Amino acid sequence: MKYNSNSYTEYPMLRPYSDDYPNGSIRTDLSQEIRNESVVIECKFDVAEPAVYEKIKEGSAVCCLLVYCAATCYTEMFRAISGDGTASASIPCGALNGRVEVHPSVITLRDIVLPTSTAHPEYGGNLIPIERYRQIASSEPWVFQVKPSVRLESVFKLDSDASDILGDWEFDFESDPSERYIIIRANQKTYKQFGEFRHKTDTTRATVFLTALTQALHFVEPEPSDDEPPVGWASTVRDKLQETKLVPSPVDDDTLDVFEVHSFGLG
Repeated sequence: MKYNSNSYTEYPMLRPYSDDYPNGSIRTDLSQEIRNESVVIECKFDVAEPAVYEKIKEGSAVCCLLVYCAATCYTEMFRAISGDGTASASIPCGALNGRVEVHPSVITLRDIVLPTSTAHPEYGGNLIPIERYRQIASSEPWVFQVKPSVRLESVFKLDSDASDILGDWEFDFESDPSERYIIIRANQKTYKQFGEFRHKTDTTRATVFLTALTQALHFVEPEPSDDEPPVGWASTVRDKLQETKLVPSPVDDDTLDVFEVHSFGLG
């Protein structure tokens, strides 16, 4: 189950775009870098709400980072030193791939009683008991990309089309960003022959793959959609476009060379 930072609580929660604490706020500043084959993350918390801040300072609540990567199913919680407003994490690069989400929050370490004198009037200024390991504050999530440390597979997938609609050496392309691969279809005869020499000549690179990639670029948006695979063809192409500062179209043979279709995993 994916973490939901906007879940309901029966007590006031300090978070952006909420009026539980009309005059309170929480902000975070996150930095991340690759160091010694690990992704090192540091997040500084700025908690401007006495009810929550005091719980952090006395050590009954702690600043935490939930790190989530859908591509590798990696999920782990990291906590700051008791009383500190900075949480950090060091994660092996191999554990992360593509989109990484970091959710900053403040979590109770033991049962507490939360004062609500500065909370919304609907709480009546009452003292509210809260069990340990409950979230009492959260900030907006941070998102960044981690490039894979291993060689990628091809983003192209060749399929045989048994419908007989395609003639010999005719190809059909399917470029759906919600799918992992760019699909290249050919009839059964062409599928067999194409597979025999696709890695032995640059002809396929300069014709079939180039045509498929040219068409696919028209479907690549500047930002990934919610249904886009984190390590699919669209994210791979988008990363290469950003690296080389290229525009999506038009594409020629020189542009395709920049994509390094064999070494980078595009062919």
